[in-house]
Amino acid sequence: ILKPVERMVRFLYRRFDRTLVTSRGFVPSVVRHGAPQDRVEYYPQSAERVFRPLEVPPGAPERGLLPMGFVLLFGGNIGVSQDFPTILEAAELTRSRTDLHWVIIGSGRMEDWVREQVAARRLGKTVHLLGRHPLERMPRFFACADALLVTLKRDPIYGVTLPAKLQAYMACGRPVLAALDGEGAQVIRESGCGLAVPSGDPKALAEAALRLASLSGEERCSMGRRGRDYCSVHFDPERLLLRLEEILRDARVEEMHKEA
Repeated sequence: ILKPVERMVRFLYRRFDRTLVTSRGFVPSVVRHGAPQDRVEYYPQSAERVFRPLEVPPGAPERGLLPMGFVLLFGGNIGVSQDFPTILEAAELTRSRTDLHWVIIGSGRMEDWVREQVAARRLGKTVHLLGRHPLERMPRFFACADALLVTLKRDPIYGVTLPAKLQAYMACGRPVLAALDGEGAQVIRESGCGLAVPSGDPKALAEAALRLASLSGEERCSMGRRGRDYCSVHFDPERLLLRLEEILRDARVEEMHKEA
């Protein structure tokens, strides 16, 4: 089945005026499958407009749902790709730090398994599942957390993926703790918005969580500001729309030259 699909993909890529990829890590594969190098453009996903820095008052309901202490918050899909075994193993390694909390907001196919594992491993004091909440409330939860967590399982395809969750976190101006390979980790290091460790390494994730918790509030705020600045340059919707117009205009000019 894959062979005829690959032939079709090559046929299409060779004929596109432009191929836009949401991660720089996709470029080698696209070129390998027939797209001319000079017609491939990096065009990342933008951060949704709802995600922005917020000031949440002390008495806000979101604060009441979060535990007291240092809060690492994961927001989004609770699925296989997000590698919750690594998160739970890291939480086991930090269980003696009862002031360090792993908070999970969201739902997904792995949610029941995660709840069962939290109970079986007796992690209820430091791992908290808060269920699903409307997208509009997520920036308020993000603002109340000390750092935001993003993870992907160790797999070649995820190593070249830039998860949209990262753009959302950065747009909110919060420090990021990540267990990512490749493109996602590169963006975190380029921006200076947080700490990145390899996927599937619970020991490294636990150590990074402890390191992040040991930083001063101002140091973490600086990480968040750097992430927000980077996001404003690279993932801003208005800037990306202007870039798309530029790409389309250049492609049209090239076509007109060919016709001439």
